Amino acid sequence: MNQKQTDTATNTSEKKHIPWWVSIICAIATYCTLKYVLPELAPSNQRLKDLFQLGPVVAPLLTIPFLLLAAKQLYDTDLPKEKGLEENDDDYM
Repeated sequence: MNQKQTDTATNTSEKKHIPWWVSIICAIATYCTLKYVLPELAPSNQRLKDLFQLGPVVAPLLTIPFLLLAAKQLYDTDLPKEKGLEENDDDYM
């Protein structure tokens, strides 16, 4: 019984996270879509056409959150490895 409880506790404590490079790919896709694809579309509605023309202006603003998220995810995944390396460095001195 104790083994099942510890296995369940271990599984629930481990959070699944999206890798940092997925956020980078989302940032690139968002930027390219807003900067290059959206202005090329020619809708018949003038208001929608004006909205599509704002794509290149807002592309950097909408890409920045993805890049910040990627930086945070990269920092979070590298943090435990750095602690392990610091402990191993003490052994060699």
